[in-house]
Order: sequence, then C-alpha cells, then structure tokens
Amino acid sequence: MSLNQIKVEEYVCAFIDVLGFKNMITECKEDSKMLNDNLHKVLGALENEIKDLQSDKDFNALDYKVFSDNIFIGIKLWSEYHENEIFDMITTLAKIQLNLALEGIFIRGGVVIDKLYIDERIIFGPGIINSHVLESKISIYPRIILSHEIKDMIEVYSNFYDKEDETPAETLLINDHDDYFYINYLSLLIEDEETLLVIEQKLLDHKNIIEVNLNKFDKDDKIRIKFCWLASYHNNFIQKYRSLLENPEKFKINIK
Repeated sequence: MSLNQIKVEEYVCAFIDVLGFKNMITECKEDSKMLNDNLHKVLGALENEIKDLQSDKDFNALDYKVFSDNIFIGIKLWSEYHENEIFDMITTLAKIQLNLALEGIFIRGGVVIDKLYIDERIIFGPGIINSHVLESKISIYPRIILSHEIKDMIEVYSNFYDKEDETPAETLLINDHDDYFYINYLSLLIEDEETLLVIEQKLLDHKNIIEVNLNKFDKDDKIRIKFCWLASYHNNFIQKYRSLLENPEKFKINIK
C-alpha cells in the first residue's frame, strides 16, 4: 500500500482492558493448558460477537486488535447521524462483557468518537489514545464508559422516540455517579428473551462469581473496591427486575 493511501477517518473507538489478566498469566505460566484456556475464553467471546456483526452483508466497517491484556475495536462512521454505529458498538461490547463475566473475567473500557487509521499492521490516531485514557484514567471500575460527546449524541437520539417507549439507551446504558454512561450488560438477559430458568441461573452464576472474588480479595482494598462496585451494579439490576424473579432476595449480594 502506498503511503498516500493511508489516511485517518472518523471511528467509534473502544479500548478494553481485561482486568486481572496479567495475574492470570502469572498464576498459570507453568500450566500451558490453563493459559490457553484463559486466552480462548477472551478470544472466543470477542470473535463470536464480532463475527455476528460482520456477517451482516451490509456491514464491513469494523476492525479490531488484541494485544497483551487489551482489546481495541473500531467501527468506521458511515451513517448521517452515527446512531447505528454507536449502538452496534454498545451492543457488541455488552455481549462480550456478559459472556466474559459469566466466565469469571471482567473488563473495563472507554468508548470515544475520534480519528483513526487501522489496517492489518498499523493502528494510529487520537481514537486509540483517547479511548485508552478514558479506560485507564476514568473508568476505574469493571465498566465500559462512553465519552461525554457520545452521551450528548445519545440524549439527542432519545428525543426522536415515542415518550411511551423505552429507548435503546434506557435499556443498554446506565448513568453512573460521575455522570458517565456505562454499558448495562446484564440487560441482555432480558432483551434476549431467555426463559426465566436460564435468566435466574445466569444471575446466580454472576452473583457467585462476584462473591468468590469479594472473599478472595477481602484484604486487598484496591481490587476489592472493584468487586464492590460490581456487587452494587448486580443488586441494582436485581432491584429493577425483581418483579420478574420468583425470589429476588436470593439473587442479592451481601456487601459487608
């Protein structure tokens, strides 16, 4: 490719960090099978959802890279108001996040709209830099947050829906204490119209994984605070959808 053909374009950019992955690698460095299993969990969750999106014959605007314990996903802007690209990114990230969480792997991320160039060899531009800053400096907890620019755009989109209808943002996003939208990945359990038995089992799995980590990191405040945030998110989700559950109290996490 000629250097003249390389140019940055506008993308929705997501920078994702797999929390605790370095420790996972260290813990199983002598066990190749365990190391491969953890790698396959991450890559499997990522590639399954991206393949679903790319299988759309009209969609060819997505690129991604996996390096060390990080994932970068870019979707090129192509529509007039960018709502399709933004919600394609949000939905894809929610599916990845849910699948990994149920495997006991949690991720943190930042999503921005910015300029980017990406091909099979090169990734360059403020899109990767600014999404990384959002992920590493602001997200803090196991959540994927959206830039304020994207938040403002989504709030404009919401004005075009009927007042009686729940908008995609109301289902897929939550406004956190610091005024950043983060992705509500557990909402997919409801949106996918799973049976109540499946929903309840996955919520119990999610609860148990968080409780195990709260106990595991009982003396490590830096890590434990992240699982306290997850427990609060989980409990708030249970509270919102308690009418769907036969015994909502058994799904709640006791945060000591």
